[in-house]
Amino acid sequence: MKKILLILALLVSPAAFATDMDFSAFNDAHHPGMRKMHRCLKKSWKAASPTDQQNDSAKRFMDEAKAVKDQHKDAIHSAMEAMKAAWHKHPIVQAEVVAAEDSLREHGMPVRAAFRDAGINTLNLLSAEQRATFDNTFKDCID
Repeated sequence: MKKILLILALLVSPAAFATDMDFSAFNDAHHPGMRKMHRCLKKSWKAASPTDQQNDSAKRFMDEAKAVKDQHKDAIHSAMEAMKAAWHKHPIVQAEVVAAEDSLREHGMPVRAAFRDAGINTLNLLSAEQRATFDNTFKDCID
């Protein structure tokens, strides 16, 4: 279950740094390292000194990814609840666990893809010099 929560938290992380949003929604209490990652991503984006146009484009990419997340949020939550229920049964019924995993994967994949693409598109907005600054700042921050 914790692995699934970590994966879902990671779905959000690649593009979340591009906006001035409240990151507390993404700080999973079970995975405190996510807080540092988000802080470092945001710090790195700011250090790259993006233009207003780059910030606007990055926000648009993030908003599009969030819309996909919102479309699948209820189904993902239901699948997570089904997974939790399946694992808490005694005896555990393998078919129920597998079905819950499959449902979670099915509804999570579009979200994962949307945030992956938003992260790629956001980083591709940066010039080579900005990207080097971003990468160096992130490396120094995350270590």
